[in-house]
Order: sequence, then structure tokens, then C-alpha cells
Amino acid sequence: MPDSFGRYPNMNISEYLDFFARAYGLRGASRREAVERVPDFTELGDLVNKPIDTLSKGMSQRLCPGRTLIHDPDVLILDEPAAGLDPRARVELRELIRLLASKLQKPGPDQLTHSHRAG
Repeated sequence: MPDSFGRYPNMNISEYLDFFARAYGLRGASRREAVERVPDFTELGDLVNKPIDTLSKGMSQRLCPGRTLIHDPDVLILDEPAAGLDPRARVELRELIRLLASKLQKPGPDQLTHSHRAG
């Protein structure tokens, strides 16, 4: 997961997740299920039709791990996942990543996190 991610102003959250699900090779029912599942885990379920470029920094940071985990990776590399977030949002993001990893179809991925902040 990068410390920042590209915004596609013409896409809403659902379209954005579908784009990455397709890029990761998900097809058919498994793709649709993943695209429907991720917004609920990231607490973005009520915003699936909201354009990506209107999300706050915190909401964007919630979407990024969802995008990263949509295809149930074996390894998860996080590069400054909480960059630019306030202390409370950093804690929330860390908990969200743990929650998302625990909800994957298979055992959670190995994780390597790079950060300038400990904890």
C-alpha cells in the first residue's frame, strides 16, 4: 500500500474498487462480492457513489487499504500508511488494517510496514 494513491476524479468509490479488482484479475461473482464487501469493512459503505476526489484525507486513507486487500494478497507491504494523519486517525487506520486483514477469505497476509513513527 503506497503512502499516497492516485485519485481518479471521474470514478466513485464502487467504480474505483471495481477497477482495481479487475486489475488484480478478479472476475465474475468473486469480483462483484469483493467490490461490495470492501466498503463495509472500511466504513465507506454509505459513500460508494461518492466521487473519489471529494473524499477527505482520512476517508481516502480508509479506501487505500481496501483497494490493497481486495484480492486477498499473500503479502502486504505498507509504505507510510498513516502519512499526514492526526494521531487519532493513525490509530483508527492501524485498527482498520488489522480488521481488514482478519476478514480475508484465507489466513491474513504477512505484513511489512514502513513508517517514521513507531506504534
